[in-house]
Amino acid sequence: MDVYTGVKLRVSRRLLLFLCITIESLVCSCIFSPVVGQTAKVLTLNLEGAITKAEANNPQLLTAQRSINVAQAGMAVAKDRPNPRFSLDIPFGEAETKRIVGIEQLIELGGKRGTRLALANSQAQQAQLQLDNLRWQIRTQVRQAYTELAIAQGAQQNAEQSLAINQQLVDIAKLRFQADDVAKADVVQAEFAFSQAQQKVEPAVNRVHQAIIHLNTLLSQPTDTIINLVDGQAFTFYLNGSQQGLAVITKLPEVTELKKLAKASRLDLALAQQQIQINNNQIQVARSARIPDVTLAASFVWDPGLNTASAPSSTTTAVILGARVDLPVFNSGASGVKQVRANFSVA
Repeated sequence: MDVYTGVKLRVSRRLLLFLCITIESLVCSCIFSPVVGQTAKVLTLNLEGAITKAEANNPQLLTAQRSINVAQAGMAVAKDRPNPRFSLDIPFGEAETKRIVGIEQLIELGGKRGTRLALANSQAQQAQLQLDNLRWQIRTQVRQAYTELAIAQGAQQNAEQSLAINQQLVDIAKLRFQADDVAKADVVQAEFAFSQAQQKVEPAVNRVHQAIIHLNTLLSQPTDTIINLVDGQAFTFYLNGSQQGLAVITKLPEVTELKKLAKASRLDLALAQQQIQINNNQIQVARSARIPDVTLAASFVWDPGLNTASAPSSTTTAVILGARVDLPVFNSGASGVKQVRANFSVA
């Protein structure tokens, strides 16, 4: 073999090696690149935009907003007073000739209207707290899903970069082996490291897909919508030697400060306290129900009398005043107080 033939053979081997590496890289990119449909929608979001979109499209939040109107209507009903009752009695026949016109008015005693109004007001405040608490939960879920997507995208990028670096190491090891600079074991070792890096890419891609589906579900939009984050820099990965972590931009407060903030602003805690207030108002309503109400009545009686041939009629009139009270003989209302006290102990 002459020198020209040896050089030509070496160039042919390098060209073949380059073609193999290129084909292998293209196959890997086809395997691990996410498949995106041509009709898939692409949405560019930041964190505030994701929260706003989730609040606008969440059906549970819309239902909670309607419940506030129901609670406000309950307050209007609690303000109502009992209507008076009008009665008119006109007899037919010769056995009775009295005409009676009467009116009755129920008088609530024991502060029933005030306690009922206080309970309705507490229920309206509870409805508002439930709406705020649901909105807080939705925001928390969106923040968590948004963070998970940002971290998953950072992990995917890190895995792809690691795969590219290992691919370069395999290429270098093969070239050095062709030049008889290293042993075959070095090529095998580089290919093994490349295989390990390759196995980490697919789980990272699947994690991104799952995070996109979860966030799309919270946003009430098709799950195949591609989401591009524009403010995910806080979740960018960094490498410090062999340690991997997140590049945190803003410093978090101390744990003690976070605990104080949680006790002061946690809506679920405020909702639990409001439930205690509602049960307390229910106890007052049950107590006031034990006091009997009084019904005042007034009637006007007109009796023309019987008109016969032997005895002409003589008209008589009268005014009747009366009062009616329900006697708590069989039902004193103590069982109702006992029931609301049990609910109060649960709250």
